[in-house]
Amino acid sequence: SGRPDGVFVSVGGGSLLAGVASVLKSTWPATKVIAVEPRSADLLSRSLMVGTRITDGGPAGEKAAEGVAVGQIGPEVFRICDALVDEVMLVDEREIAAAVRDVFLDTRAVLEPA
Repeated sequence: SGRPDGVFVSVGGGSLLAGVASVLKSTWPATKVIAVEPRSADLLSRSLMVGTRITDGGPAGEKAAEGVAVGQIGPEVFRICDALVDEVMLVDEREIAAAVRDVFLDTRAVLEPA
């Protein structure tokens, strides 16, 4: 069938995640959409846990995650993510660095860690 079991999508403000989730769920409803969010910039995860958008004071991510730290998730983005995202995986600075290193060693491609 060619349907993926799951797709991992990085999270900053959530717009990319909302778009990917919308397309995947309309094409393959059974495919899991898993958001990957830095522990130090976990605004979407915390918002989904309480069922409403949380507003933070602004970016305060760790070194690798500072590019995805946002002060708020937009209302429409939150609505879509709340409806379509199956799971949120939190990663720490060490895991981000290890993933960047693994991709480099496997492909010689350099990833932007955020």
